[in-house]
Amino acid sequence: MEATRLRDQAEHATASVRPMFDHLSPRGIGTLNRDVLAVNIGLAVDCRFIPVFGATYGELPISEWEYPFDEISLGKGDISAETGLSSREVQLLHPLLIKAKYTLYWGSVIRDGVIVTCSGVQPWFDEFFATSILALVSATTDDDLRRLVQNNSTNTYDRSW
Repeated sequence: MEATRLRDQAEHATASVRPMFDHLSPRGIGTLNRDVLAVNIGLAVDCRFIPVFGATYGELPISEWEYPFDEISLGKGDISAETGLSSREVQLLHPLLIKAKYTLYWGSVIRDGVIVTCSGVQPWFDEFFATSILALVSATTDDDLRRLVQNNSTNTYDRSW
């Protein structure tokens, strides 16, 4: 996927998922009931995570974060880029792949070389938000492809299926 297009889709997807974070945040889904969410979206290129979009949500200033959630989020991306798996899958199903530099929190997902990472709330919520964002990026990509095929009058392949 082209980085510019991914950046646009990432911006749209995170904006769409943001209301879920805002809705769940009063429940105290983060550490010490002070919710913040660092999001990074990028590509796996030669086993490296190349972020193309990053954002943070929550009202807590970075100087008051309990942990460096933005760095943790990027570290989760490294796990998925190097293994081709979500950070949860590596930790729970493939522990022999864990390297000393890896964070031990869930929150990264990967599909077709696109990686979404989240950090700042509990690991299962980090993964929930990352999965939701990736699902929306994937759906809008599929929809863009459908529109492209629909509008391409020079298309010569068999569409009878």
